Order: sequence, then structure tokens, then C-alpha cells
Amino acid sequence: MESLGDLLQQMQNPSFRQRTRNVADQVLNDPLVQEFCAAHQDIDETQLRLNMSMLFQYARDRRNCDNCPGLEQCPNDFQGHFCKLGVEYPNGTAEMVDIRTPCAKLVASQHEQRVRQRIKSFYVDERALLEGYNALEIARKDAQRMPAVTQLFRYIEETKSQGLSKKRTLPGRYVWYG
Repeated sequence: MESLGDLLQQMQNPSFRQRTRNVADQVLNDPLVQEFCAAHQDIDETQLRLNMSMLFQYARDRRNCDNCPGLEQCPNDFQGHFCKLGVEYPNGTAEMVDIRTPCAKLVASQHEQRVRQRIKSFYVDERALLEGYNALEIARKDAQRMPAVTQLFRYIEETKSQGLSKKRTLPGRYVWYG
């Protein structure tokens, strides 16, 4: 580990300063950063330079999300979140702020976990939650149940694609409130 004095001496080195300027220019010329600047013209050059790490993080997170490898392999510093930039005016002067925002995959995963928890409370076996059931598997065990199984699978597919309806009438005299 280097001493603080050694690091400070390196910062005095002209090649170190040049590398720092090159990285800063690279960040400021990044298309995503340019897009942010165009949308927030009240942010001046000084604010941009003071918040260089925030801009770097923003651009890196956005690129990672654009090429998302999935929630489990999320390369962002805060898994399942990305850096979202905004502007606030605490003293009448524009200041950049960054907000860690959950991505759509994290939100969907959390929703699925909540649903699974509710399903577990109804004593559904783990195999059904993980693998589901196959209509042919059920038909092989009891062919008389096939019409009911077909109707149930149709209901499940409709619910997956359209969501639960407020009121659904099932065949017979029952009314389902979802």
C-alpha cells in the first residue's frame, strides 16, 4: 500500500495530470453525458467537473444496463440498481444529484418473490412453484380431470397475459374476486 505522501507526489507529475484530463474529456464527450447536458443546460462546466465521478458512474451504469447480462450477473456497483442523474435547486443554483434506482429486472424479481411468499402461505408444494405442472402429466394420472385441467390452464395463461380481473365469473355459480 502506498503512502498518502507518495500519492500526492504522483498527482504533481505532469503525466498524471494529463491522464486525468484525458479521462475527464472522455467522460464529458460521452454521448450519454452529452445527452444529459443537453437536457440540463443550467448545469455549468464547473458543476460537471466537480461531479466527474457521478457522470462516469452514470454512463457506466447505463451501458451495463443496455447490455444487461441478467440480475444475478449485474455488473453495477449496487446490484439491480443504476445511477440516475437529476438536477436540484437547493439554493436557487442548479446542482447535480444521483439516485440509485432499481432496474426493471430487480422490481420484477421482488414482485415475483412477494407472489411466491403469498403462494407458500397456501401450502403449494415447492415443485409446483419452480417447475409448474404439465397438463399431459395430469391427464396420464386421471383422464377424467382433463376438461377441468384444460380450463384451469387456460385461466392461468389469461391471467399471465392480462393480469387478474376485478371480477371473473367461472362456469357454474361461483364468482371469483381477484
